[in-house]
Order: sequence, then structure tokens, then C-alpha cells
Amino acid sequence: MKLSGLFILMIFIPVLSLAQASAGFKIGGGYYHLSGIESNDDFGYEAGFFSKAELGKKISLLVELDYSDKKSEVLVNDSAFDLEMNYVNFRFSLTYDFNDHFFIAAGPSFSYMITPRQSPELIPKSWFTHFAVGLDPCVGFETSRFIFLLRYEYSVTVLTLESTPEAKGNVLEGTHWTGLKLGAGVKF
Repeated sequence: MKLSGLFILMIFIPVLSLAQASAGFKIGGGYYHLSGIESNDDFGYEAGFFSKAELGKKISLLVELDYSDKKSEVLVNDSAFDLEMNYVNFRFSLTYDFNDHFFIAAGPSFSYMITPRQSPELIPKSWFTHFAVGLDPCVGFETSRFIFLLRYEYSVTVLTLESTPEAKGNVLEGTHWTGLKLGAGVKF
């Protein structure tokens, strides 16, 4: 736990030391889809911290660290399976500020899967990929006290360890998350 606290400080303190920087707490939710397999979209949520620092006149850096929960109902051979995954996500995006309130942002996300839950079990838990990389473009609106984000999430990394011989050909092979979510934050 001390290491994770140190990591958070290493990321957020340099960002906050820049002029015109803000930080705060955010929550959000949206619908997630499991691409590459027949599935039903489901609601997921996230909660965490953000920091936005001005790098130039119209360019800023948006850094986020959050916990997220993603769900989907997977349909295999006329049977439904519930799949739920919990992640710790780290994102950093460059933003272009149109004015004092509206901006667009894009950048990579790096995620670590804490827990995969399946009901009933589709594949062994050891076949899941725990580290993931994604692309997360968004549009945003901010005031002196609040920030609102509408984000499209695209996971570049597939869910299973496809280089592992025993995981080859599993029902989740080639699948990855996509999602559309809305977030709101309060600045400290």
C-alpha cells in the first residue's frame, strides 16, 4: 500500500506544481460492450482522482487514476454467462482547450485487472490478461469547480493470454472492451 501511495504522489505532485493546475475526485458510469463475441452491453462504473495542468496557452495534460467495474453478459451456445472485471486504470491525455470551458482530449490508458468474475465459469482465471492498454478520446466541459467528461474507451489488449498454448481457442479469444461513459468531477 505504501508503494501505491508513493506512485500516486509521484504522478500528481509534479502535475500540480505546474501553474494553472487543478485536481479532484471523479465518479462516472457508462455502458460497456465486449467486442469479438456475442454479448449484451451492461452498465459499469468508475471512481478515482484526476489532475489537469496547463502546459501552454491551449494545451493541457489530464492525468487520471481510478478504479472501474466492467460487466457484460456473454452468450455462448445459447447459454448466458455473466462476466465482471475490476480494474485500476491510469490515463494521461493531452487536451486542446477551445476556450475556458470546452476541451477535447486523447491519450493512452494503462490498466491492471484486479478480479475477473464469471458466473458460471467460462475459462480458468489464469487465462485472463491482467495488464491492458487502451485509447481513450474524450470531450469535456469544466468550470472553476467541476469537470465533466464524455469518453469513448477502446481496449487495444485482448482479454485472454492468447500466447499461452492452453488458452488458445478459448471462447473469449480475440475479445476486448469498448465503452461509452460519462464522468463528473469536483475540484479540490
